Amino acid sequence: MALQQAEIVLQDFLNTRELKLTEQRKLILDVLLKSRLHLTIEEIYSKSKERNPKIGLATVYRTVKILCECGLVSGFKHTDGTFRYELGHDYHEHLICTKCGRVIEVMDQNTEVLRAKVLSINNFKVLHSRLELYGICHKCS
Repeated sequence: MALQQAEIVLQDFLNTRELKLTEQRKLILDVLLKSRLHLTIEEIYSKSKERNPKIGLATVYRTVKILCECGLVSGFKHTDGTFRYELGHDYHEHLICTKCGRVIEVMDQNTEVLRAKVLSINNFKVLHSRLELYGICHKCS
């Protein structure tokens, strides 16, 4: 998703809560958009602070919470006990190595087709889902 599209989604969400799209919120959104990694709050803060030394940790916490509420970002608890965040995008699975903590994203059309079929058969509407498979990656085995 492009920054401009994400800002529109965020702006619409903020309008419903009578909040403003500040430069700090734009910056944090951009940090997450540009990252290919699953970042902790501290990592988001560090990357944001490189670009704006005046940004506060509390601002990062509040903004990430807002980004999760509006559906642009999702978070999960990593095997190391930290919460990590990523830009919300199409359904995918996480393969998580219990030895080194590596997270591999898997986007497979077959998995999505199977998921849609299971939901349809059961007449079930998903509000939120995440599939995490834990094991040992090829580098650690």
